[in-house]
Amino acid sequence: MNGELFARMIETQLINRFDKLGVFLSGQVYDEATNQGIAASGKFLENVGYSVERQGTLLTLHLGSNVEYEKYIFGGKVPSWTPTDALIPWVKQKGLQWVDQNGKEMSAKQMAFLIARKHSRVGIKGRNVVQQVMKKRESWIISQLENLEVDV
Repeated sequence: MNGELFARMIETQLINRFDKLGVFLSGQVYDEATNQGIAASGKFLENVGYSVERQGTLLTLHLGSNVEYEKYIFGGKVPSWTPTDALIPWVKQKGLQWVDQNGKEMSAKQMAFLIARKHSRVGIKGRNVVQQVMKKRESWIISQLENLEVDV
């Protein structure tokens, strides 16, 4: 067997192993996100997944959620203004109901403004569930990659 064919066989086995890891670890990320209450609109959880990317001789397993605000969930947000247009659907999805000092129910837009104002004062705490899952499963992941078998 020539070296090129053997290298392709190894690569195929690695990609298959990465796929298996991706399926399992995506489920773990989903579970961890659910346990931490990261499910306001459901979009983050609906889009949890993985991809295997090949760049030259490098294979990379990407885990996460394909939503634009993923970076704020994972990394948090320094104190700064959050656009209220992004918060209004979240407020409605959560079914939040607040009343003002006069006992009048506030609109979703008013509540979004108050939340945005708090974000501008204290930011948002990050919850990197992918990092937590990877740390928790590190030895298992290594064992899965060490036990690679290539049929020749």
